[in-house]
Amino acid sequence: MVGTGLVASTSSSTLRMFAAASVSPRNSSIITAERIWLLGFTRSPVAACAALVVVGAGVVVFEVVSVLLLQRLARRSALGRVFGLVGTVSNAGKLIGAVVAPVLVDAIDLPRTLMAVGGVIGLVGVAAAPGLISLATSTRQDRLRLRPIVEVLGSLRLFDGASGLVLERLAGSLVTERVEAGRVVMAEGDPADDLFVVLEGDLDVTAEGRQVNDLHANDWFGEIGLLNRWRRTATVTTATPTVLWRIPGNEFLAALQDLSGAPEALLDVMADRLANTGHIEPRPTVTVEKAARRGFRGG
Repeated sequence: MVGTGLVASTSSSTLRMFAAASVSPRNSSIITAERIWLLGFTRSPVAACAALVVVGAGVVVFEVVSVLLLQRLARRSALGRVFGLVGTVSNAGKLIGAVVAPVLVDAIDLPRTLMAVGGVIGLVGVAAAPGLISLATSTRQDRLRLRPIVEVLGSLRLFDGASGLVLERLAGSLVTERVEAGRVVMAEGDPADDLFVVLEGDLDVTAEGRQVNDLHANDWFGEIGLLNRWRRTATVTTATPTVLWRIPGNEFLAALQDLSGAPEALLDVMADRLANTGHIEPRPTVTVEKAARRGFRGG
């Protein structure tokens, strides 16, 4: 009976909260504050449990949405420091709450303490609303702008298994290049720096003066040097006017780290290309993690 009442009393509010909180952390913080404040008026154990379920869900939603927002806003190299700071502030808040709450309960009783805490959280949520709305709007616009690029990247076997967030980071980092026919895009022996994805056009691949491959739309090149930390193993020349996406090498390796390794399609293509150019090693000689840690210094 209690379980039925609990589900009935919280289901509609919880569903509304999830729909709203998906837009901004502001909504989940305000809804959480509201339920804590209402606990001060509650005398029914069932109603109190229902309110606590909503409070717990609101906290979870707030944390998840906040993490996703930070991942989209912060540079990847700064994420560790950002989350370290967030964790420190969060734990400090819990410590302060553990010290202050008993004092307040003793001074003004439990119901008034709950109402006071809920009111403070609500005021903070309202005060932060303009900034949170601005951030949410900005990230939403960026996602819409990058969506066509993300869809193309997601269709490539090169990024099998990549999450939407990983693809968004790649889409935000790449540069579109239009190259005339007959131009060398990368030369054999050059330092490995970036990865290239072919959007339009045809390219010829030569090694030691002989043609070993040709590339077309949705192909990619440049991965061998990045993963092995080798100089370029072949020369790539445009056969027709070509449109390329240039992805920074460090972003490419970071994406593979998020994938917990290189996709099989990437390794298979590398094996074929290395065989065609006369190299005997069919797989990267270093792990993705080691390649990423070494960084890119043009050599």
